[in-house]
Amino acid sequence: MSRLPTVSLPSWSEAVDWLREVQVFYDLTMARMPPVPRARAMLRVARNQWGPWHGPTNLLIAVTDRCQCSCRHCGIRRSCNGGQDLPLGEIRRILQEFRDLGGVKFFVFGGEPLLRDDVAEIVRYATSLGLATVLNTNGLLLDAGRARELARAGLCVAELSLDSVDPERFARMRGVPGILDKVTAAIRHCRAEGLPVGVITYAYRENLDGGLQAIAGYCRREGVRAVRVLEPIAAGRWESAHSEILTADELERLAGMMIPGFVHGESQGRKAGVCSAVKGDMLHVGADGRIQPCAYVPHPLGNALREPLSAVLPRLAELRRYGMARPGCPVNDPEFRRRFGLPLEE
Repeated sequence: MSRLPTVSLPSWSEAVDWLREVQVFYDLTMARMPPVPRARAMLRVARNQWGPWHGPTNLLIAVTDRCQCSCRHCGIRRSCNGGQDLPLGEIRRILQEFRDLGGVKFFVFGGEPLLRDDVAEIVRYATSLGLATVLNTNGLLLDAGRARELARAGLCVAELSLDSVDPERFARMRGVPGILDKVTAAIRHCRAEGLPVGVITYAYRENLDGGLQAIAGYCRREGVRAVRVLEPIAAGRWESAHSEILTADELERLAGMMIPGFVHGESQGRKAGVCSAVKGDMLHVGADGRIQPCAYVPHPLGNALREPLSAVLPRLAELRRYGMARPGCPVNDPEFRRRFGLPLEE
């Protein structure tokens, strides 16, 4: 009689950590959604998590490539073409296509989205389609009035960039004097309107020696719901800055700094290590319509101004078949870059 295969179950602590991560996902994605769209979104996420892949559940749209900052680590700055905005009508059409494909979460991305005057209108339309909507912002224009407008439009969460809690260092990294005070004010404006706040930061090598802990402490004090830590990637202004890429030992140190339910890396949980882009969980549409698996992976899949999102799914599936077996960010993987012809320089 053949023996049944052995199933490895998570430990109690692993299960608790996973539940904490699920709670963060719920708080930053679905908590502010109306009940019916929320239930539909939960079913779509479960289908992609445990069933056959049906396509991306996350869509990032660079509504503009304009930005007030000049960040030394910007992964997309070199692809910006000097001030282009994606037309509102095209954004609405792309969002409708994404919803029809089973999409769940829409990131209002840039550049800096709040340089546009119609971001609340974009959020309101996405919300009307039943999409969870996230604003990715540097916070410089997120005053009390904008926070109120976005909250009333149905925004689910505001994600703000925070590179350091040292005011001078943060200002140098972004090229904006006084930026820490402005980000702090933006966080407080959002919280006053009941908007959950997430913070995005980078694991610079120098941040591994106390910097990330300082950022986590600041975020606790300011009532931030979660901190997402990105590792340096060889894209944009860092295209050839290979010395910035963390070593295996440094990545191991970084993993030890995660706090389940509060501080997490880009790829955590049961599929840890596999990038969301190569899992096929996301698509990025640039301000020029260019479709990529991620804002930082310069692998063209098509152009949303010339073809529907559905047309690129077979190309995304090919990327997924190759990438699912390769951990980490694909642009940091020389073999991945060779396989898909990603340029070493733009």
